[in-house]
Amino acid sequence: MSSTAEQRIDLRREIEGNHPYTRLEAIAFDQGVRAGELFFGREPDLPDIEVVAAKVHESWMLAKLALDISTRKSETGEELMVPYRDLSESAKEVDRITVRTVYEAIRGLGSRA
Repeated sequence: MSSTAEQRIDLRREIEGNHPYTRLEAIAFDQGVRAGELFFGREPDLPDIEVVAAKVHESWMLAKLALDISTRKSETGEELMVPYRDLSESAKEVDRITVRTVYEAIRGLGSRA
């Protein structure tokens, strides 16, 4: 039976891999803190969801335009290639969900500790 320190080293090697975020998680695990606390010194202060959702939508539109796509309709027939402020609340919620998902991933870094 290996010691607790050896188990921690084995687990660190298992999760570390070559990805920088998993290495950050491994360091956080060793120190018994969340990766976000290592990165920011505390839980990260994240920007307002609505502001970031508007940026997500803008980036999505620019990516579509770069592919010469100038129109895109939702399942309900709503045109989505319009400024964020002109979207329906249900269309805006899709971008908000994206932001919330990313925020949860950021907050969850190192949560295995």
